[in-house]
Amino acid sequence: MKNITIHPQATIKEAMEALDKTAEKVLLVVDENQALIGTLTDGDLRRHILKGRDLTDIIENAFYTNPVFIFQEDFDPDKIKSVFLKNKINLIPVLDKNRRVVNFITWEKAFGNNKKSGNQKLDIPVVIMAGGKGSRLDPFTKVLLKPLIPLGDKTVIDRIIDNFRIYGIYKFHLTIHHMSKIIRAYFEEKNPKNLPRRMNPGAQPAA
Repeated sequence: MKNITIHPQATIKEAMEALDKTAEKVLLVVDENQALIGTLTDGDLRRHILKGRDLTDIIENAFYTNPVFIFQEDFDPDKIKSVFLKNKINLIPVLDKNRRVVNFITWEKAFGNNKKSGNQKLDIPVVIMAGGKGSRLDPFTKVLLKPLIPLGDKTVIDRIIDNFRIYGIYKFHLTIHHMSKIIRAYFEEKNPKNLPRRMNPGAQPAA
């Protein structure tokens, strides 16, 4: 079983790095005995950060503490499908009688993989708002602009662009305002032949 578990004393930054490594985009929060105590998604992390919290905070106040799960002894394909449909979730942990995580099942495993093919082009432009001061991420944004903060081996804005490219999107427009010359210089230095199609320096700032 792929390890998608994390301890509640892990930091927000550690959780972001762990989420980036898994294609499931959800972490199972477990205690020392591998018993399930919650789930954590990228949405949970974003909401936590938007409250003005620090990346060095631990995740105990960010994860969802009442997750949907199924016991191993109750495992049944039809029941699994009904749980997915009722709760509109992407992953269900499978627990033993002591609530320890022994496996998990995804929507794709239950219903078949209905994701868009990576070769299917949507052929639509994407606007990325990159003009804010990033005040909610102080003090990190006193050193780096929010779009240029590294997450693992890539910046925030590179990860956003790469995720859209999975679906065949290659037309990007950036709205820039705060320290806009740094954003321009970053892309010009990175790859002058592959710049976003348009950078609008008149965008209103957003945190």
